[in-house]
Amino acid sequence: MFVTSDHQSHAHYTAILSLMPDRVFWVNRHGDCLNFKGTQEDASSGLQREDVVGTNLRQWASADLAEEMLAAIARALDTGTVQSLEYQIFEPEGLHKGELRHYETRLVVCGEDEVMAIERDITELKHSEAALRQSEERNRALLNAIPDLMFRIRQDGTYLDARSVHPYDLAIPPTEMIGKTVYEVIPPAIAQQRMHYVNQAIATGEPQLFEYQFPVQGEMRDYEARMVVIGTDEVLAIMRDITERKHSERKLQESMEKQAELYEQLQILNTSLEYQVEERTAQLQQKMQEIQDLSNLKDEFLHAVSHDLRTPMMGMRLVLQNLQNKATDEVALSKLVLDRMVQSLDRQLAMLNSLLETHSSEMRGIRLQLEPVHLGELIGAIATDLHPILLKHNASLITQIAPELPTLMADPAQIRRVFENLMTNALQHNAPGLQLTLSAQRQNGFVQCQVQDDGVGMTPAECHSLFDRYARGNRTRSTGIGLGLYLCKQIVTAHQGDIGAISVPGAGATFWFTLPTVSESRMPDGSSPLEQFATPGS
Repeated sequence: MFVTSDHQSHAHYTAILSLMPDRVFWVNRHGDCLNFKGTQEDASSGLQREDVVGTNLRQWASADLAEEMLAAIARALDTGTVQSLEYQIFEPEGLHKGELRHYETRLVVCGEDEVMAIERDITELKHSEAALRQSEERNRALLNAIPDLMFRIRQDGTYLDARSVHPYDLAIPPTEMIGKTVYEVIPPAIAQQRMHYVNQAIATGEPQLFEYQFPVQGEMRDYEARMVVIGTDEVLAIMRDITERKHSERKLQESMEKQAELYEQLQILNTSLEYQVEERTAQLQQKMQEIQDLSNLKDEFLHAVSHDLRTPMMGMRLVLQNLQNKATDEVALSKLVLDRMVQSLDRQLAMLNSLLETHSSEMRGIRLQLEPVHLGELIGAIATDLHPILLKHNASLITQIAPELPTLMADPAQIRRVFENLMTNALQHNAPGLQLTLSAQRQNGFVQCQVQDDGVGMTPAECHSLFDRYARGNRTRSTGIGLGLYLCKQIVTAHQGDIGAISVPGAGATFWFTLPTVSESRMPDGSSPLEQFATPGS
């Protein structure tokens, strides 16, 4: 069978065949087996060379396989090329009894009408390939199930592969990215950031995680990127669209900020409510105190009225009763008695008028009839009108009016009442021989008026409460129910001025009040009194 001119070459050939783990057949064009070398498994199963040599392919192969092998033998002999075919054989005997085995046979021409058939069992290889295919299919299915962008990027920034479930997520189609660098595909800033993490992943071997924004179809989208090393100079980049998550996070942050703001507002409202409750409580307590004060004032008023009105009325009643008891029908009264009776009635009428005016001012407020007033002229007229009263009290009057006083917008009748009340108050509460000084001067946009006396004076405490309703001084000649000075305060306040008193016991008293000039005065609606006066119908 082995035809060679060199005995040594034949030995080498034989040694090589013996080392081959494959079955080797030598067959002719008709399928006759001329020689056979089995495997170790064949030897173990008892298959010998003699069992195969002299047989034909059709004896141990199926009809289809025999015809396929004969056709391959013919192609090898006719073309002089190596032919290869794969097939499956159900093993009825031997080590693999009952198994379907996979074989690969290579046909090599080794003679004029003879081929060498090298048969290799590739069952395990087929199983491995099937397992690999299954693994690849699972991996492919797994990758297809992941909605993220995936790139293979070399350390120099070249795209080796690209995959996207949604092609519009990419700057260019995946097929066009392969072979290009990141600097050619995406904006420079994003490319520089991406390469930083590529190099960081390769240098450390640790996965890298970062976020970035990328414009997609005119909309800026948020992405999360993971870089995982898959080679010495290669990373797998997985990009996930987190736009909706970022939107939700921003909404959550806005909601938390809104909640914090609402909580802060609620705290402010609670604080404000607490303050309002405290304020209302304080106001209520104040009102209750005012009610109590009014009750006390009422008692004082009733006491004052019962004393100041009863006393002179009892005196007049006794006088009249004495006259009534006289036997004659005609009774003569001295002028002194009539004068005293008239003075008593005048005092009673004055007190009643004060009561009525006080009640009217508290109910309807002080009504002013504003007009330009020259204070010097008004004081001169007041001094003239009060001259008889000054003579009666043996009092003297000095006027000190500053020159060029500005014109006031005031109610002359009410201002006259203030001067008259202050002067008569001084006369009534001091002994005869009093010296009064009336003065007026300009001071810081106001005109300050003063009524000064050299009488008995008052304590600071008396000065503080002097202008309260029903306040009664403790000076030696105190009469009345304390409404005159209260009315003075109401009138001055209505003119947007202020009023007060300065005194010490034994050193006289100074009553002062201020009135704004025309430029400084304002009505409750913000307008000037002159404007009000100049408007028809005001």
